[in-house]
Parts: sequence; structure tokens; C-alpha cells
Amino acid sequence: MPILSELAWSRLARVDAWTNGLSTALLNRLLLIGRHARNTVAATSETFHCTMSPAQIARHGDEVRRDSHSLLPIRLDPEMCDSVVAHCLSLKCEPFPRPASAAGDIALDLKRPVAPMNFFELAQGIHRHPAVAALMNDPVLVALARNYLGCEPILDTCRIWASPALAGATATTEITQLFHYDASHPGFIKFFIYLTDVDSDTGPHCVVPATHRPGIAGWKLRLGPRRIGDDAIERAYPGAARELVGPKGMVIAEDTRAFHKGKQPRRGCRFLLELYFVNVVVGQEVPEPERLRRESSSGRVLRNSLSRSLSK
Repeated sequence: MPILSELAWSRLARVDAWTNGLSTALLNRLLLIGRHARNTVAATSETFHCTMSPAQIARHGDEVRRDSHSLLPIRLDPEMCDSVVAHCLSLKCEPFPRPASAAGDIALDLKRPVAPMNFFELAQGIHRHPAVAALMNDPVLVALARNYLGCEPILDTCRIWASPALAGATATTEITQLFHYDASHPGFIKFFIYLTDVDSDTGPHCVVPATHRPGIAGWKLRLGPRRIGDDAIERAYPGAARELVGPKGMVIAEDTRAFHKGKQPRRGCRFLLELYFVNVVVGQEVPEPERLRRESSSGRVLRNSLSRSLSK
């Protein structure tokens, strides 16, 4: 498993912005030497109740390569989404920005939220829900990540975002409700699963399609501020920004090197599960989600846990 130090990648990421992404494209080719992997058999997901052939998986991978994202033809059961949300509300979360009144993790009160973003992660225990545990090693998602990255994927992050509507709140540079692009690893793909119904008023994920690829407009934006206003995006890409709305259970595959944001909710609270697969470890240790994924014995333990839960 290749490893880059945080210092090395921070320097390479600066070169990425200067070279309009071409340096990272070369780095990703080098990282594939001796690591090429492809899907040779169908992937069956008990969580999504579906099977995808290598050709179907490749079509969605190609769509992400072309458009930066793909709305996958799979759904997490609405009842399971509700169960995961209920599990989150039984845990504490990390509010961000952290209010002065909260020294540590807090319970999320949907009637009186105190922060625009609230994170539920492995540290808070989200993986103790069998559906979340199964999704961390879901054969279809892993196969899609393998196809897109061209190597065996590494699960860097598993988290749930809760984004409530806050009276008087405005999008700021501190949070992801302004357009930005991700560059925390050389190569990656993210899966976003809506755990609540999402329309234009409840905080949809927004993306400017195909802006993960090098382009003059994107180059200029990447050399500027880390957070980018809607007006600047509209000037660079007139009419291109897209709101991804849909029912609970909808799954989005995306390369978030494209410009994207979470739209600020005007009502309700959006819950979204994120699974983030990468092609290299940045840092000195195997990420905790990947360690847990490997310990699941190729997913058999997690899938059996899910099956027992659903049969109760």
C-alpha cells in the first residue's frame, strides 16, 4: 500500500494548483505501477439488493470520468435510512464551527441546532449500525471505486453529515456551503448517500459538472481563494452549476476535484453519508475505516450482521 507523508502531499498539492492538475495526473499514473486492478466478475450487494456486471460498473466509472459525477441506479432502503438517522440521534456528534457553549461532542437537537454542520464519525460509533458497517465494504461501491481508481481502493473516511437549517445563518469560508474543490489525496472517489429526502430547500449537494478536469477557467479559480462564491462560479461556468436533488437512499458517485458545495438548507435537516475511497495513504498509518474494512473478512462478517438485523 503506497504512502505519502502529509508534508510531501501538501507540497505536491500546491504544485497541482500551479500546473492545472497535470502534475497530479502524472503522479496518479506513477502510483498505478504494479498496482493495476480491474473488475472481472459481477459485484453483488445485499445492502442495495442488486448485482452489477463489470460492464455496468465501467459505464458508471466512465460517467464520473466524463462528468465528474454519476447518479447511481441503486437505492438504500428508506426504512434503513431512517434507522441510520435514528442511530445518529442516539449518539453525540462534533458540531462545526464549535459553539462557545460546547467544549466537546454534543447531542444533536433537531429542534434547537447550534451549528450548521454536525459530524458523526467512527469515533462517535456510526459503524455500530449494521447498515453503515456493510456499506463500508459494499461489493458494488468497492467495485466502482476500483474501476475509477484503477487499483485496489483504500477507504479513508466514513462519516455522516447533519446539516440543519439555522435561522439567520449564512454560508461562510469555514464550512463547505460555498463552492470549493477537494485535494486531500492524489486520486479519490466519493459516494454520497442521502439519508433524508432532499429538495432545493433542504440542502442539496451542488456540483459544476466536468470541472474535475484541467481547464483555463478552473485553473484561475484554483489559484484563488479556497472558498468560491456563487457569482464567481456563474461567471466562470454560466448556467452549469447543478443541484442534485432526490429521495432518501439516493447514491451519488463523484470526483470532488470538481467544484461543489452543500447548499445551505432553508428548512429541515439534511443527513448525508459519505464514503471516501483513495488510491494512496496520506500520513503514516492505515486509515481506521480501511482497517475495519479489512478486518471484516471481505465483508462476510458485516453482511451477516446486517442480515441478522433485518430478520429481527
